[in-house]
Amino acid sequence: MFNGGVALLIEYITQHTLTCLIPAFFAAGLINTAVPKSWIMKILGGTNKVLAYVLASASGMFFSVCSCTVIPFFAGVYKRGAGLGPAIALLYSWPAINLAAFALTGSVFGAKMAILRAVFAILIAFITGNVIEFFFKDDRKEPSKKLKASTVGMDASEKKRSKKELFKDWMKATWDFFLMIFPYLLVGVFLAGAIRVILPRDLVSKYVGGDSLWSCFFISFMGAFSYFSSLTEVPITQTLVSLGMGRGAALSEFLADPALSLPSAMAVAKIIGWKRTAVYLSLVVIFSTFIGWLMGAEMLGWVY
Repeated sequence: MFNGGVALLIEYITQHTLTCLIPAFFAAGLINTAVPKSWIMKILGGTNKVLAYVLASASGMFFSVCSCTVIPFFAGVYKRGAGLGPAIALLYSWPAINLAAFALTGSVFGAKMAILRAVFAILIAFITGNVIEFFFKDDRKEPSKKLKASTVGMDASEKKRSKKELFKDWMKATWDFFLMIFPYLLVGVFLAGAIRVILPRDLVSKYVGGDSLWSCFFISFMGAFSYFSSLTEVPITQTLVSLGMGRGAALSEFLADPALSLPSAMAVAKIIGWKRTAVYLSLVVIFSTFIGWLMGAEMLGWVY
């Protein structure tokens, strides 16, 4: 087990960290520094619904967060007046796909898998947000003066910075991303390597082998309630694929696992209620299952 963990750890450090993760951390840090969060909140709470949905669904590419650390952002935009649909789209999109996840997925599984993961994550975010907003009435009161004042205060705090200050903030954000993600990724990689040695291949084949509809559903359902730190889904999925799981089921895992977890579901339910949260979880599992099965099916097989 120890040797298996060390072997996979060496592989990740030598083949994936320097070539894809480090540049991705710097890029994410720059975007996080240069793009004002109040600007995102204004758009998500504005009258242009199309722009709000597009930004909420696609902006996940530029922010590296996990299913739990996205909760404060989700609560912030929702309580400041963003529509329920765009807020849900942001809740799913930000942890589901980001630059670091895109880079690592492409490095391990190839560019095709990374592109499919990004495209379908954005699509799921967009559709899920629209469905929930269509079926659930927004019964919130108007944002309070206190919340409006806090938004104004946020705008004022985001003053124009000099190049030196911007560079300093960029380096700090990059380092924060590194500390937030990389240590947990190393632990996850080591555990994945150790598990690969002891996990029976026939057990994996029985439950998630190939690209059957059951395999895609099982891995999506399990991913919806388990919690892994950001990016650790890649080495874990790599281990399962090496033991017989299909790449279609792997795509289902990538679409469900990073964005959902039991801790995040409990936190989200406190904000929007259990009924809406249950529908959100169900939609993501259903979409992830169907997409993984379709992309891994013999007639398409786009993930291969």
